[in-house]
Amino acid sequence: MRDDGDLAAYAAARWPSMIRTLVLLGVAPHRAAYVAEGAVARLRDDWRHRDELGDLDSHAFRVLLEARSRERDEAPDAAADHDLAPDDPDWPALRRRLERLPDQERAAAVLDAATDLAPDQVEAVLGDAARGPDDLREPLARAASAVPLPAFSFDDVVARHRVERRERRVRTARRAGVLALVVAVVAGGWTWWATRPGPPPGLSDVAVERRDNPAPVGWYADGTLRLDVVALRIEDLQSFARVPRGAVYADGSGEVVLVDSGGDRTRLGEQAPDGAFAASAPDGLVAWVDVAGEPELRVYDLAADEVVTSVPVAAATRVLAIDDGRVYVAGPDGAFVLEWEDESWSALARVSPDGLLDVAGFAAAHQADPQTVDLVHLQSGLDVSVPGTGAQVAPDGAHVLTRQGGPGGPVRLYDAFTGREVATGLAPGAQVYAAKLDGRGLATYLVELAQDDPADGPRLSNAGSLQLVSCPLEDPGEESTCTVHLTFPKSASWVLEQ
Repeated sequence: MRDDGDLAAYAAARWPSMIRTLVLLGVAPHRAAYVAEGAVARLRDDWRHRDELGDLDSHAFRVLLEARSRERDEAPDAAADHDLAPDDPDWPALRRRLERLPDQERAAAVLDAATDLAPDQVEAVLGDAARGPDDLREPLARAASAVPLPAFSFDDVVARHRVERRERRVRTARRAGVLALVVAVVAGGWTWWATRPGPPPGLSDVAVERRDNPAPVGWYADGTLRLDVVALRIEDLQSFARVPRGAVYADGSGEVVLVDSGGDRTRLGEQAPDGAFAASAPDGLVAWVDVAGEPELRVYDLAADEVVTSVPVAAATRVLAIDDGRVYVAGPDGAFVLEWEDESWSALARVSPDGLLDVAGFAAAHQADPQTVDLVHLQSGLDVSVPGTGAQVAPDGAHVLTRQGGPGGPVRLYDAFTGREVATGLAPGAQVYAAKLDGRGLATYLVELAQDDPADGPRLSNAGSLQLVSCPLEDPGEESTCTVHLTFPKSASWVLEQ
């Protein structure tokens, strides 16, 4: 196993400067973390040879600017609605002045103000002696200090690196395949053209527009799916999960569909209308039970852009989770796991004990009895029990969310290693319709808006409203500051991302 300790510490120390540099250069704040993670993932390729890289800071910020250039190519409109960030009253005028500078001078001015790089290091990053106007340094430094800083997660970097390395291998294989295909066409003549496969089944057109998501999670309300920088009008969406550069969703007819970051869609397959799929961003995999013919579990590799295995399963089998390359399903005969081993996919193997609910971050949650959830850590064997019905395990395996007293009961949160209760951040008795743990110590809830004084009777402004709220996970008794992202009518159709 590679030792990433030095890189993790280095990247954590440079993270604030990376985020500030990106935002001042025009990257939308909610995309800056994604771009910076991509830069650190690229740096991970170079880290074993860091003694040969010369000045490490110069190399790291050169990689960061290359990642920013790729971001402009992939999402040219992503920053269109972010004129108010950073939260500095002088920023709009500064931004307009920066935009009038040549690219190299603009980058030099930002690096000088947002980082600790010396002039010779800035020159090494940019490859020339460009300098920004001296009078910009102080106001840009103030603007940089006002940039909101998202949390740094090296686990996310490792997951991103794994996916991108797989994508690069797939692109290399495809280029080789195209060359082989050209040779085959020349040799086979018109026969290949006559027998080539037709296009995949099409999907009806939907309205797509660039729009910033005000919440840290994806959500769906009143026929509109909201992802990071795109909104799609989709009828009857039932469930969805975000994946690298997009999302996967299922609608009421059972269609399983992949959406990329630009809103383009690809039909993956068909599950039962009441079925369930799972998607894993770190693994780059999607799994569902396809019912177009006899039921079979299908696993789709996002990097390879294809179904990589299909396994017959019993009717009514549902996909529960994907974790560390393993696909977990449950059906009338119990729970089973399918995993990648020895360069191939295994047969389905029985999971014990029964009652599997969810698996994430090497932690498996089982319903031990109607009122108790058992958490088994698959690497250490640690076993913890907490009270509750049903379970959602955080992506990092550190927390579990359950319900007290039954499926519709109050939400409870627990530390998955100790079983200690963790404060939800919500008011006592809050009605929670959906919840999502993000694995970074944050929980997002869809809750009913409480009235200030219920004795006054219902108020038109509050009655029947829902709020999307995010709260940091705190110890009981500690004051938690939750953030309200949006409010909408309870009558709206809604879905929170898996």
